[in-house]
Amino acid sequence: MDTPASVMVVAAIESGTLVMVRQYRHNLKRHTVELSVGGVSDGEDPEDAALVVKDREPILDNVIEQYFDMSVVEIPVVEVFDRLGHDIDGMETVGALLLARPHLISVENRCT
Repeated sequence: MDTPASVMVVAAIESGTLVMVRQYRHNLKRHTVELSVGGVSDGEDPEDAALVVKDREPILDNVIEQYFDMSVVEIPVVEVFDRLGHDIDGMETVGALLLARPHLISVENRCT
């Protein structure tokens, strides 16, 4: 079975933080912190899909947040890498953050 196409967004903002999603995962019986993700429709450019995800996450409405026990959080870049393997431990999120780290150095330096 093929997995539908998807995108994951590493959203860094000027304050030196990353925008992430904190969500309760029932199968794990705990909260996790993850990068924003979204699907890619047939024929849709992945970059366009990523822009939709980036624009959607900061405005999760209260009904969605309560039902899924999720919220948008901003975490300083330097703290994100210290939390890997703790509450930031999903392999997709960890892999994306490690791949993005060289590009986040300037954001990281602003925080230190």
